[in-house]
Amino acid sequence: MHIDYLANHPALIPPLAQRCADEWAHLYLAWGEGEAVEEFRTARTDGGIPATLAALDEHHALLGTVSVIEDDLPGFEHLNPWLATLLVLPEHRGRGVGAFLVREAERFAREAGHGEMYLFTEAADGLFRRMGWLEMAETTANGHEVRVFRRELKA
Repeated sequence: MHIDYLANHPALIPPLAQRCADEWAHLYLAWGEGEAVEEFRTARTDGGIPATLAALDEHHALLGTVSVIEDDLPGFEHLNPWLATLLVLPEHRGRGVGAFLVREAERFAREAGHGEMYLFTEAADGLFRRMGWLEMAETTANGHEVRVFRRELKA
């Protein structure tokens, strides 16, 4: 398993954007497959933010993805950066891909000069707690209850 920028693999973007929209569009106003495609295609590939990372197998098949973005949740715009769009394809779940992607997103943000990182989730809080993320708030995203987490990024 290795990591690369998703934008370096344009053929993977449309089906992944559809999966992400299916998973999270209900949490955002005016965000869906088209917006996801645009975000993935225009993400930076130079170490800057926003960036979307892809976990790939030895044949360059997609295992999962994660993004590092400036802000992700109304009311919390003063906090950045955010871990977002963490998605492991169903056939690759339970093999450590999610934890690998979280660690890569943390490394990426740390190397970009950030000392902490944030995320929000509806359901995956167990993974983040096991990885040392601390819950800092409960709020709503487009009317849905979510939990906000913070992670200190140690050198």
